[in-house]
Amino acid sequence: KYKASTPRPPERKKRMGPLRHLVLLALTSAAPVKKPEFTTTASHQVVVRFNAASLPALEAIRAFSETEAVLFDYWSPLALDAPFDVRMEASQATALIRSLAGLDATASILIPDLHLLLATEKSGRANPLARSWEPAVYHSYDQIVDYFQNSAVPDASRIASTFSIGTTHEGRDLRVVRITGGNKSTSADGMPTHNGLPAVWMMSLLHAREHLTGAAMSVIVDRLLKTYRTDPSATRLVDQFDLFFLLVANPDGYEYSRNSDRWWRKNRRPNAGASCVGTDLNRNFAHRAWGESSGSSSDPCSDIYHGAGAGSESEVAAIQRFITEFGTGADGSSHFKLFIDHHTYSQMWLYPWGFKYDAAPHSAEHYALCEAAVEAMRQVHGKTFTFGPAASTIYVTTGDSTDWAYDPLPSSSPESPGFIKHVFTIEGRDMGNFGFVAPASEILPAAEELFAGLNAALLAVAPSDLPPTPPKPPAPPPAASPPPSPPKPPPAPATCVDSPGCPHLNDGDCDDGGPGSAYDFCEYGGDCTDCGPQLPPPNSPDSSYCNNECQHASDGECDDGGEGSHYSVCDFGSDCIDCGERFVEGEEGEEGEEGEE
Repeated sequence: KYKASTPRPPERKKRMGPLRHLVLLALTSAAPVKKPEFTTTASHQVVVRFNAASLPALEAIRAFSETEAVLFDYWSPLALDAPFDVRMEASQATALIRSLAGLDATASILIPDLHLLLATEKSGRANPLARSWEPAVYHSYDQIVDYFQNSAVPDASRIASTFSIGTTHEGRDLRVVRITGGNKSTSADGMPTHNGLPAVWMMSLLHAREHLTGAAMSVIVDRLLKTYRTDPSATRLVDQFDLFFLLVANPDGYEYSRNSDRWWRKNRRPNAGASCVGTDLNRNFAHRAWGESSGSSSDPCSDIYHGAGAGSESEVAAIQRFITEFGTGADGSSHFKLFIDHHTYSQMWLYPWGFKYDAAPHSAEHYALCEAAVEAMRQVHGKTFTFGPAASTIYVTTGDSTDWAYDPLPSSSPESPGFIKHVFTIEGRDMGNFGFVAPASEILPAAEELFAGLNAALLAVAPSDLPPTPPKPPAPPPAASPPPSPPKPPPAPATCVDSPGCPHLNDGDCDDGGPGSAYDFCEYGGDCTDCGPQLPPPNSPDSSYCNNECQHASDGECDDGGEGSHYSVCDFGSDCIDCGERFVEGEEGEEGEEGEE
């Protein structure tokens, strides 16, 4: 799973074949052992990356995992001759690593101190008493819903609306944000209907512990709402598509993960006749392979428990109902032309099939789209994403969201799937150095990567799916030329500089680029409507911004405020990572290289 690899066409040799998979199934099919509850991190916990190259080594690891009173939390599935990650107590990890000596296996400590990562992540949470939205931090479910429902969407009501597609077991809304430059059409009951534009579905936090996914997607939605008029890429997306974002697909599980058990993955509905709570929502979708033991579990205590029935969970049922009821075109395909389920971690784009190793009918188109998307993402921060069919690229899954969206029940057509042709699971950053516990500093880079990938994906979808451009009306006959006017004096150069002491209006508008400006999603010098107190002179000791000689590097990063700067989701003067060779303080900006499900 973690081997460095070059993306390859689907017909090439697969990473995990069916025979290997049957062997693993035999190893993992034993009755589950009752494990202690490890919902806190009072002990010293680590994450270990194992790679067992032989069956005896794999069996030794599996046997150890079933020992009483051993914490063995798989962050990725048990695998033969491929790395997999496990959360353990440090002392038990040391004992297991020693016991593997002489066997054909390797083990290394990937995360040496989960306490430290947890503390760092928690420090990046939004202030619960904050009266305004704090960008690029971790918000609670209530904060996310309140901001978009009561502030961000009403402020952009010409292009945006928000609505609920259902409720969870604990009564929380599954709230969706709709953004479109087209008609915000609705049915008699207020639910959105097809407006003639190709629709796009994106969701995050289907797995509760993957906090980075919801935070990154919230940044993207906020950016689209705020930059629709100023960012050409945002304008294009909004005007040409009907965008739907389910930011928190598993609200109950997400809040439980935030407040009780950080490693919780499933939803929170009790299971009849079992003491264990919750279903893995990404094994519960009503695909024809739902419930097969090869890619899910019938054990309610398992993290990949598939539920009591296909689509039995309220969160999954609501998603399926809304997407199918949104309607189809004349060919029977959905009005949704792109479906993305955002997860973390391991930096991958995955497409059907998940339940078997065979290539899906549209695999060549999936491959081409992913190739463009991952290259666009690489250009943002240099992160490499692999891609391919889910089963052969990561592992077999049954009842997952993308197999369902591609080939749903009851309209499943095994010979001719493609209800939604372009369906993808994105496994975001990183490669395991943070795993599920990324610090808040990862949110903005993750959002920038995801936005670049989304743009590239929609460029691939748009040519065949966009409605034709209506013909332009004939041009009127030219009017008689008026007599020539006397030449006008040349205009005075636009200086647009703040005066000292001009107060900042805090009105959210773009500023003029003079000293003390506070930029907000706009190009440098975009307008002259706002100003603020003087910043320190560029050569002062406490100055934190670059000199005015540095040029824009055209890499999408935040800039320093010098000539040629182009602001992107940051406050004026907040960093100096995108400028020339010299900083005022004599240091170069540098982005750390960090680093999955």
